[in-house]
Amino acid sequence: MTTQTYTRRPRTVRVLSLLALVVIVAAGCSRARVHTTMFALDGLGGRDNGTAGSTVALYAASPKVGRDVFEALPEHGRADVFTALAAGDEAAASRLVAAAGMPAGALHLMAKRGDVRGVKWLIEHGADPNGRWTMWDDEVLPLHFAAHDGNADVVRALLDAGADPSLRDLKYNGNAIEWAEHGNHPEIAELIRSRADQRS
Repeated sequence: MTTQTYTRRPRTVRVLSLLALVVIVAAGCSRARVHTTMFALDGLGGRDNGTAGSTVALYAASPKVGRDVFEALPEHGRADVFTALAAGDEAAASRLVAAAGMPAGALHLMAKRGDVRGVKWLIEHGADPNGRWTMWDDEVLPLHFAAHDGNADVVRALLDAGADPSLRDLKYNGNAIEWAEHGNHPEIAELIRSRADQRS
C-alpha cells in the first residue's frame, strides 16, 4: 500500500481559514474553540452531506481530539451521528438515526477514533461492519481504519460483529491485515490473522 493523498482546498479558502484561526488563537481562545472553528470553516460543521467525506472529518476522528471539542460543535450547527456519539450523547444520536437513518461513514470514523463503545452502539443500531465508504478516491471499510490505527478493541468488536478481514479497499487492494501492517501494527495483523484462522 502507498500513502494516500488528497485534493487541497482552493488557496483563497485555505488562506481565509488560516487567518481566522490566527485571529482566534491571538484572542486567547481555547483549543476546543480553535478546533470547532476550524471544523466549521472547513465544512465539517453545519452542512452534513451524509458521508462526511473530507480530510477534516478524518482529523476530527483522531483520538487526540477531545470530547470537549465535540461538545462545543453544536454552536456551529454541527449535528450528526458521529459528532453526537463522540460527545457521549447517545440520545441525540438515536434521534438522528430515527430521523434520517444510519449515515455512511459514521462507523468508519468511530473505528478510526478507537471508540469501542461508539462502534458497538452504531452496529447495534444498524451500521454495517462491512459497509464501504468513499474517502478521497478510495472505498474503505471500518476494519481498515481500526487496523491501520492499531485500535485493538475496535478490531475485536468489528470482527465479533461479522467484519470480513479478507475484504479489500478499491484503490490499494489492501485487506485488513495489510492495512495493519501499513500502519506499523504487527500485533493487530496477528490478531486479525488469528481470528481469520479460527473462522476457517
